[in-house]
Amino acid sequence: MSLTGSDASNHHAGTSAQVIAFLHDHGATDQEIQDAISAGMVDLLVADKLFLPGGPRYTILELCNRAGVDIETIKSIWRALGFTDVGDDEKVFTELDIDAAKMIREMMDNGVVDRNDAVGMARVIGSSMARIAEAEILPSMPTARFYKESDDQIAEAYRIAGLAVVWMPTMGKILEYVWRRHLQDALRRAMLVRVGAGEGSSPVFAVGFADMVGFTMLSEHLDEEELSSLISRFEQVSHDVVATAGGRVVKMIGDEVMFVADSPFIAANIGVMLAEAYADDDMLTDVRVGISYGSVLVHEGDYFGSVVNMASRIVETTSPGTVTVSSDLARALTADPEFNSSDMVLRQIRPRNLKGIGRTSLWALSRHGTEPLTFDRWLAARFEKFADVGHNIDELRERGEQLLARGRLSILTGVGAKDAEEEPGNTVSGEPEDEVSVEAGPVVSGEPEDEVSVEAGPVVSGEPEDEVSVEAGPVVSGEPEDTRSEGQDNQ
Repeated sequence: MSLTGSDASNHHAGTSAQVIAFLHDHGATDQEIQDAISAGMVDLLVADKLFLPGGPRYTILELCNRAGVDIETIKSIWRALGFTDVGDDEKVFTELDIDAAKMIREMMDNGVVDRNDAVGMARVIGSSMARIAEAEILPSMPTARFYKESDDQIAEAYRIAGLAVVWMPTMGKILEYVWRRHLQDALRRAMLVRVGAGEGSSPVFAVGFADMVGFTMLSEHLDEEELSSLISRFEQVSHDVVATAGGRVVKMIGDEVMFVADSPFIAANIGVMLAEAYADDDMLTDVRVGISYGSVLVHEGDYFGSVVNMASRIVETTSPGTVTVSSDLARALTADPEFNSSDMVLRQIRPRNLKGIGRTSLWALSRHGTEPLTFDRWLAARFEKFADVGHNIDELRERGEQLLARGRLSILTGVGAKDAEEEPGNTVSGEPEDEVSVEAGPVVSGEPEDEVSVEAGPVVSGEPEDEVSVEAGPVVSGEPEDTRSEGQDNQ
């Protein structure tokens, strides 16, 4: 029940008194509070006092003197954490910054880390924490109230204070818990890799990429809320499938997920499961999956090397809804009893020219008994799926445009909207289902200009593995392996 009249006034006065008392308890001066009220920024002042107790009071030189760390090390770590450079005379550092700098110095003094290690860890921690912080202020999260716009700054400040008092210590404990679990898991994997590969050998992993088809086109037709839901669903399915099958998501790269697995069989299973999961999802488009296998360089939680580049290039030539693997992975799978007793099969396809790598032998991976995915079958399924999705997304927009167009026609011609709709040859009313079918074609490849050449004859070729390809340029040139789309190396 809302408050009115004197009750509302008394309630607001009480809230203001509590906010001011809260700010005083957290070190705010009367002048700071008055300035914040005048500027309409009381909620920001509350946030500053909560997140940076004591407030900024030290320059970078004062920080270095108090922590006993040289200025170049402090600047390098500060940048690695993701923060911009500060002037020598700017007072931006707090007691928290001094405490953190002292802890880093102690670790370096005790030989736990050297300067390069400290900067590298700061880079990993900074990027991870930045993502966590951004996620915490998403509109769907309770902490969205931290930046929620309101005409009542006192009420917002009061909500922020109440939420943060509970949220911050809880999140701190959760972050420590997750870190401990991941640290134990990472140490265990490292020890197992060392035993299996031998001392001094590079670790061997299967590396895969799954790329969502038609994401660019979809993103242009969705509003922010719909696009956010699409991305969240893509990430959810990727993480669920990869973790369920025993792999690890390394990172999300826009509309692509990179994953690794300790064994070839696990990677193969992940690839097939991803293709199936996206094909069955009404909200998402198909994915192409490319997987390679071999020695990799592990650095700051990421993976590098020729195996990673190979997997990245393979996915660019893979047809929607299918899985393509390197010869190294295919050989490892055929020698794996677990794979040979599974329901998965390998089928060699024509070699491809991979950018920066050259002509490469590749294999298609699928479930046993699965029919080759011809272009006609894939196209029919996609049209049916996207006709429904596109219709649901655009229905209201299309109806509105039709009504506006009818209204303009009525003004210009004097014909009523109903008459205009029924008049022979009138194109105003249109049929939404026809418009959807026109837009559905580009979804196949995400490249409308290639759509015409896709139908130029892939079905005639008798090569099931190539029929599905929506990278239509190859069909025109007659050299599919040389003209497929190419991306950048994963450095």
